Amino acid sequence: MFYRADLFEEAGIKAEDIVTWDDFIEAGKVLKDKTGVDMLCMAESRSDATYRFMLMQLGKFYFDAEGNPQVNSEESIRAMEMCKKMYEAGITFNNSSWDDMVAGMTADKFACIAEAVWMVGSIKDAAPDQAGKWACMPLPKFDADAEAMGASNGGSVLAVPSASENAEAAKEFVKFCMEDVDANVEGFQNYGLYPSYLPALESEVFQEGDEYFGGQKLFDMFTEIGKTVPQVNYTSNFAEAIEMSKNCVARVLLEDADPAKVLSDEQEEMEAKFGK
Repeated sequence: MFYRADLFEEAGIKAEDIVTWDDFIEAGKVLKDKTGVDMLCMAESRSDATYRFMLMQLGKFYFDAEGNPQVNSEESIRAMEMCKKMYEAGITFNNSSWDDMVAGMTADKFACIAEAVWMVGSIKDAAPDQAGKWACMPLPKFDADAEAMGASNGGSVLAVPSASENAEAAKEFVKFCMEDVDANVEGFQNYGLYPSYLPALESEVFQEGDEYFGGQKLFDMFTEIGKTVPQVNYTSNFAEAIEMSKNCVARVLLEDADPAKVLSDEQEEMEAKFGK
């Protein structure tokens, strides 16, 4: 959770006091009352990211390990209900497009963005004059006594086509490139590429503070959070599933539809389309 430390301070909010999503909502109400700024950048229909992060925090995803849809699970309903609760509290900023989000960021329209590690570079590029004003904290939890769980968004894939005449050589070349610690560190230093190769994250460069984020040891925190991110099964149906999920978010937030009913309908649609 990236947040504007200066706006929190202005409203008298301490990030360390925000443990649960309910804490987050209450802090958002204080922020809105004292500064007029929305707490969280959360799309109403363009993206389902907030719901999806919460779903992962609860150990679920669109599909189970066998590829069966499970969007009508108790965890899924709980995640969607929390999104609705946040929206109805009047503390969310609708980023109807990436450009809209950037404009809102530079105009101090919201204080927080829940996003992956790659957002570090995006914030710096979009708002260079806000250096020293941003910080980062773990995502709030659903229950104070629950173990912290991270989430993921985006990522990259390297694949060797099964029809390749040189599949084994290609695999070895990938290993040669991606398991080079120095190359991973150089990619991070020069291009902001946060590596997936775990040994590279042991390099000192990832333990250093980031001046833009007030000297916070940002990447060290992401390394620790990464250890709590659950493995999920994207399946070949992910692209269609995410579009269906966005529509569900829109129905719940904009049409005041019941989350349980919406997700039950989505479950039936997924089973019909995906044959699971």
